[in-house]
Amino acid sequence: MPHRDEILARYDHDRQWLATPGYEHEVGEFVSRDISINPFWRSNVTWANFDPAIADRVIADELRYFGLRQRQFDWKVFGHDHPPYLRDHLAAAGFGVGPEMAFMVLDTWSSAADVWRAPVQKEVRKVDSYATLDDYVAVEEAVWDEGERQRWLALLHNASEYISLYVAYVDGEPASCARASFHPHSAFCGLWGGATRTEFRSQGLYTTLVAARIHEAMSRSVRFITIEAAASSRPILERRGFEVLDTVYLCRPSG
Repeated sequence: MPHRDEILARYDHDRQWLATPGYEHEVGEFVSRDISINPFWRSNVTWANFDPAIADRVIADELRYFGLRQRQFDWKVFGHDHPPYLRDHLAAAGFGVGPEMAFMVLDTWSSAADVWRAPVQKEVRKVDSYATLDDYVAVEEAVWDEGERQRWLALLHNASEYISLYVAYVDGEPASCARASFHPHSAFCGLWGGATRTEFRSQGLYTTLVAARIHEAMSRSVRFITIEAAASSRPILERRGFEVLDTVYLCRPSG
């Protein structure tokens, strides 16, 4: 796999410049933003680079900006972002800082990816109908007490090449779900949103859905697979070729 700094630099380029379906992408002097077209979806600060001396001003400007746009937003902070300790600046400004996640990468060109090439053994379906979308949302609602059916429906209708949703089944019951994001101008595929209903846990469904999404990424000739892994998922992925390149925190304004 290329050097860590090279991979992170390529990923930062995408964070700064690439648009996300369903959002207006803005590249400013100090930050890049995804502004949600739908006001009910959260917007995001996707990238930042500025002098620590102006941190308070930049953060205040972003709070004011999103307030004027009437958008709730998140600010995702990577350990290598500049300024250093950005999450501490955000916390001081009243942001809640989520738990530390591991930013992990698998290079599909490396032998480390070979473990993922085996056929998927469990029942997994890619969402391609209203029925499978209902199954996907049913798992979301069971795990998180909320689902985003309208969001996924809009993206599947308008930008299906950018997003793939998957459901794993046990005895015909929707048991686990997860999604992947793609971009035609990116070397990266992102794995997101893994959720498994309580009664179906410890059956390997998380790993199965990771494999299904990696298979699709490989079929699209995507080189790097990324995932922001919780402490429970990190060892599973490390044993299967993923490398930890950084830490990442989701920061959200209070109120």
